[in-house]
Amino acid sequence: MITTLTKDALVAFEEDIKQQFLRGNIRAPIHLSDPNQADPLLRIFERIRSDDWVFSTWRSHYHALLHGV
Repeated sequence: MITTLTKDALVAFEEDIKQQFLRGNIRAPIHLSDPNQADPLLRIFERIRSDDWVFSTWRSHYHALLHGV
């Protein structure tokens, strides 16, 4: 795995984004993931190398975070 992020870290990131949105600090729409979406991604990213390309179309922040962005 490229990063050492855990499911709890991914969910905490989203909770922070949600709180920033609710405070009015983010005025654009946000699209949060279901925390259960982290489980399969964590398994997939165990096989992703740092030089691999990762493409995503929707709610891609978990992908980006797991790839080290």
